[in-house]
This record gives sequence, C-alpha cells and structure tokens, in this order.
Amino acid sequence: APRSEASVGEDDQVERPLKKNQIIEITKHIQYLGQNNDWRGAVAVLLGVPRGQGDSFMWGTAVAACARAARWEEAVLLHHEMKARGMRPDKVSYSAVITACDRALKWQVAVELLQEMIASGIKPDIRAYNSVLSALARAGNT
Repeated sequence: APRSEASVGEDDQVERPLKKNQIIEITKHIQYLGQNNDWRGAVAVLLGVPRGQGDSFMWGTAVAACARAARWEEAVLLHHEMKARGMRPDKVSYSAVITACDRALKWQVAVELLQEMIASGIKPDIRAYNSVLSALARAGNT
C-alpha cells in the first residue's frame, strides 16, 4: 500500500535545503582549504554538497582552489559541472577558471571561456582579460 507522508520513516532520507549561513560556512571552508593548497579537499567538500544546493560563489571558490594549485583540467571540469547542475557561472567563477588556464598555458581554452563568458552576457573583469592576454603572450600568440 502507498505510504502517506505521515508514515515516512527515519530511514528515508529527505534532504533539507541548506540555510544561507550553512552555505557561507561551507564556502569559507572551501576557501580555507584552497588557501592551504588542498584543492582535493576543496573539491571533495564542494561535491559533497547536495545537488541543487550551494551557489555560484561556492563553486567559484572551489574553481579558484584548483586554479591556485595549477589544476586547470579540474577547474574546467568544475565549471562544466556547475552548469550541468543548473547554476549560472558568474564573473568570479569565470575569472577563476580562465586564470587556471592561464597558469597552465592553455590559451585556447582561456579564449574559449572568455568568449563563452561574453556570450552569456557577463561582462569580463580586468582579471579575466589579463589572464587571457597573459596566456597568449607567454604562448607567443599575441
């Protein structure tokens, strides 16, 4: 027989939405891990957040942790996963992933991301432009 809401047992997992202060604390923890060169820990914490919860700043913070550790592939994967989870990357998250590509001399990917950023209606900041220019200059493609 179908169960009513009143008969939902303790074994049934109902994920409750994270509160704003919880999102802030998780983001601070991701930032702390990234600043202490623990990009793996930062990504693990991020991916432990229930699907559909968190925000673009949280994701951008994890992308920045990967960028700081010169893990451009992971930064790009997180960028794509963020979009797959229905979140819209913001200026901060785009700049972080573009910076990761710059540090890895992946100028083609950096240019593609800058174009995607502009096409999505987000005005690039000076950091995004500088990262693309830096990658191009160091690759000899100016």
